[in-house]
Amino acid sequence: MKYTFKGNFGLMDLTIDEEGKAAGSYQKKGTLSGIFKAQKFSGSWENKGLEGIVEFTISGGILEGN
Repeated sequence: MKYTFKGNFGLMDLTIDEEGKAAGSYQKKGTLSGIFKAQKFSGSWENKGLEGIVEFTISGGILEGN
Protein backbone atom coordinates (compact mmCIF):
# COMPACT_ATOMS: atom_id res chain seq x y z
CA MET A 1 0.00 0.00 0.00
CA LYS A 2 1.41 3.39 -0.97
CA TYR A 3 0.31 6.81 0.24
CA THR A 4 1.34 10.37 -0.59
CA PHE A 5 0.43 13.21 1.78
CA LYS A 6 0.92 16.95 1.55
CA GLY A 7 1.28 19.01 4.74
CA ASN A 8 3.49 21.42 6.64
CA PHE A 9 6.24 18.78 6.30
CA GLY A 10 6.08 19.02 2.48
CA LEU A 11 5.24 15.91 0.48
CA MET A 12 5.53 12.59 2.27
CA ASP A 13 5.55 9.20 0.57
CA LEU A 14 4.76 6.20 2.77
CA THR A 15 4.85 2.52 1.79
CA ILE A 16 3.35 -0.21 3.99
CA ASP A 17 4.03 -3.88 3.29
CA GLU A 18 1.70 -6.81 3.98
CA GLU A 19 3.27 -7.42 7.41
CA GLY A 20 2.71 -3.82 8.53
CA LYS A 21 6.29 -2.61 8.18
CA ALA A 22 6.28 0.99 6.97
CA ALA A 23 8.92 3.25 5.46
CA GLY A 24 8.76 6.64 3.89
CA SER A 25 10.45 9.85 2.92
CA TYR A 26 9.66 13.54 3.18
CA GLN A 27 11.29 16.88 2.37
CA LYS A 28 14.72 16.51 0.74
CA LYS A 29 16.30 13.81 2.92
CA GLY A 30 13.83 13.04 5.72
CA THR A 31 12.97 9.40 6.41
CA LEU A 32 10.37 7.51 8.45
CA SER A 33 10.37 3.88 9.53
CA GLY A 34 8.09 1.92 11.81
CA ILE A 35 5.01 -0.25 12.10
CA PHE A 36 1.51 0.39 10.76
CA LYS A 37 -1.25 -1.45 12.63
CA ALA A 38 -4.98 -0.70 13.07
CA GLN A 39 -4.68 2.49 10.97
CA LYS A 40 -1.87 3.81 13.24
CA PHE A 41 1.79 4.42 12.36
CA SER A 42 4.29 4.24 15.22
CA GLY A 43 7.94 4.75 14.48
CA SER A 44 10.82 7.14 14.14
CA TRP A 45 11.93 9.95 11.84
CA GLU A 46 15.35 11.30 10.82
CA ASN A 47 16.06 14.58 9.06
CA LYS A 48 18.97 17.02 8.89
CA GLY A 49 20.92 15.27 11.65
CA LEU A 50 17.94 15.14 14.02
CA GLU A 51 15.72 12.21 14.96
CA GLY A 52 12.68 11.46 17.06
CA ILE A 53 9.54 9.39 17.46
CA VAL A 54 6.29 9.93 15.62
CA GLU A 55 2.74 8.56 15.72
CA PHE A 56 -0.13 9.29 13.39
CA THR A 57 -3.29 7.70 12.04
CA ILE A 58 -4.52 7.37 8.50
CA SER A 59 -8.27 7.40 8.17
CA GLY A 60 -10.09 7.82 4.89
CA GLY A 61 -6.80 8.65 3.18
CA ILE A 62 -6.16 11.56 5.60
CA LEU A 63 -3.12 11.71 7.89
CA GLU A 64 -3.75 12.95 11.43
CA GLY A 65 -1.06 13.20 14.07
CA ASN A 66 1.82 15.11 15.57
